[in-house]
Amino acid sequence: MNRGHANVLKDFLTQRSLQTYLHNLKEVGDHPNFNYIEDFMEHQGVCNLHGYGALKVGWHEYISKLYRQADSEYKMKRMLYRGGTSGNPYIQEQFMEISTMIRPRKAAIAIMELREHIAGEWQKDLQLVARENAEHWRHHLAKVQHNGTDPELHKQHRLLITTDDDSALRIDNYDLLIKFCTHIACEQVMEELAANPKDEHSAIWLKEYMQNRGTRSFGTVQTRRVGWNFLNDILNEPPRVISGTGRDADTLCLIDPLDMGARIMAQRQNVAECWLEVLHEVKDDNLSIHRKFMEDCMNTVLTDFWKNN
Repeated sequence: MNRGHANVLKDFLTQRSLQTYLHNLKEVGDHPNFNYIEDFMEHQGVCNLHGYGALKVGWHEYISKLYRQADSEYKMKRMLYRGGTSGNPYIQEQFMEISTMIRPRKAAIAIMELREHIAGEWQKDLQLVARENAEHWRHHLAKVQHNGTDPELHKQHRLLITTDDDSALRIDNYDLLIKFCTHIACEQVMEELAANPKDEHSAIWLKEYMQNRGTRSFGTVQTRRVGWNFLNDILNEPPRVISGTGRDADTLCLIDPLDMGARIMAQRQNVAECWLEVLHEVKDDNLSIHRKFMEDCMNTVLTDFWKNN
């Protein structure tokens, strides 16, 4: 996997770590820090987003800049509780000023720690892609054999087993991880088909299918089970025979959606394996940010020293 694809995954990991951090702040009622982190680099509303591609900048730039922000004091006024009848003009409203410190570096470190923790979870989750693929085939063959129904569907258990040590958004993260690697696999299979003249018509069909069904699936947010539903739908598409074009106008071409579904599942298994390698880099990435900050601090101190001596 090239570095561009690696950074796409790291951006997504950082986005979900940011969202988990915001979720935790919201749960404990830390509104000052919640508002600051949401406003930083214009990430308003990202907390409740169920999707990918929401990080405004690259993961390294986001964490590095947050790490270097100065502490600031946040002040707010809150009205004190008062007794008596509501609207009594003789009882004056009283306010209390609350002051809290905003420490961006502490937030950056917390997000980096979440990156490591969630990366560890994803290393386990990506190993379930092969089992997801196997379940797709079992489900599809069962429907073929039983007139469109799966008699064992109610017996199936969730592949992901959660524990008390999981991050707050573990289940949603898994859903998005499956959706994202399926989306990338679709794009890669389209490119492979388009590169082979023998698969030209299959490439055209899959491109049109992605523009219609794929856009409604992968192009939307807040929708769950997109990866599963997309593959389930394409496996259920009937094969069709179409006429060729150009010099092949007199020939007939077979379009086999079942084969395309198989290719997509195989490719998303490859994507998952590549992502496993990328996730091993997260700890070193975090250390490099700490190291670069310390080096910059030392260089600043040395520069000031030589200027004054």
